Amino acid sequence: MHIFIIVFSPLVPPTIDDSRSSGDVTVDEGKDVSMTCEARGDPSPVIRWVREGGERFNMNTSQTVDEYLGKTLFIPGVSRNHSGAFLCIASNGVPPSVSKRILLNVKFPPKILDEHASGRVGAALLGVATMTCRFQAQPLTAVRWFKGPREVKGQSASAAVETSKGQGIGEMVSLLTINVEAAIDYGRYRCCLVRNSLGSAEKYFDVYVFTRDVLPNTQEQKLSEVSKKCQVVTQPPFVPWRTLPGK
Repeated sequence: MHIFIIVFSPLVPPTIDDSRSSGDVTVDEGKDVSMTCEARGDPSPVIRWVREGGERFNMNTSQTVDEYLGKTLFIPGVSRNHSGAFLCIASNGVPPSVSKRILLNVKFPPKILDEHASGRVGAALLGVATMTCRFQAQPLTAVRWFKGPREVKGQSASAAVETSKGQGIGEMVSLLTINVEAAIDYGRYRCCLVRNSLGSAEKYFDVYVFTRDVLPNTQEQKLSEVSKKCQVVTQPPFVPWRTLPGK
């Protein structure tokens, strides 16, 4: 007689071991970064990494992928475009699969996005001048505007500063609007970004006098009336005739 002993190993769905996995990561642009995800289960889970929104991402300068398989995701020379959330997903064929969200925060110095665009702004006396400064920075920084050594404060009777988030990573847009009330309001303005831990940036604007040579409506109307009244009247020329001697 043969006796067979069969041992059944229960199937265990995957779980992620948070104590042995990475949390949110902050790193300077250009540095290498590693994120680790440890999971348990039976059979042993397979780990894959994806962007939270499903976007492709660069593993290095020559390889762009939809996902990466392995416990540790290593990215050399990380860039600001890597900023955002990654998901490590553990699965072993036993439902349900599980995931962990890890936020990668890439720090970089402020950069003016339209630094080569013209900084000249024309405005008529008693008119309005608007200057727009677009930049990227991480961490985000406050924006300060200057006219010479004097800081231009926002939300005053003669000036207003409005700053909002742009569409890109770490992008901000700051608008300075001034009422040109006197000649002193013309000249050079400076959009200065408060320095973060990695650097600073600034852009200059020149507000100049803008004039348009036109006649006031009253003068144009008077000239129109004069042109209607002024008419040139001509008559056919008078040609005299006379008889020559001997004819």
